[in-house]
Amino acid sequence: MNDRFWIDYQSKIKTAVMQMAVLLSISALLTVLPLAGVLRPATESVATWWQRAGAPIAIFAFLAQYLGAVLTPGLRQAYRRRHQLGIAAATVLSALGTVIWGYGDLIIKSVDC
Repeated sequence: MNDRFWIDYQSKIKTAVMQMAVLLSISALLTVLPLAGVLRPATESVATWWQRAGAPIAIFAFLAQYLGAVLTPGLRQAYRRRHQLGIAAATVLSALGTVIWGYGDLIIKSVDC
């Protein structure tokens, strides 16, 4: 029974780590795609569109961070490094998404001078 438990547990960890990677990838893509005007309505400026992308950036990064926090207890050594990198990336993307959400249009307008 003990072997079966660890096999199931390892499978769940692999799935959760993959889910974290997907959430972080989406969050990272959302920092760049709005600058290229992807899915931007004709009535929105690039600056406003990038600012609006800050909310989903922060949400996807927060979900990845939450998933990483759920994994923390009893995490096996084989996944510890990936877990730490994922949590660090999620923290940075959460902060970046929040800044973009609040000040994204001002950042773009100040760069366009």
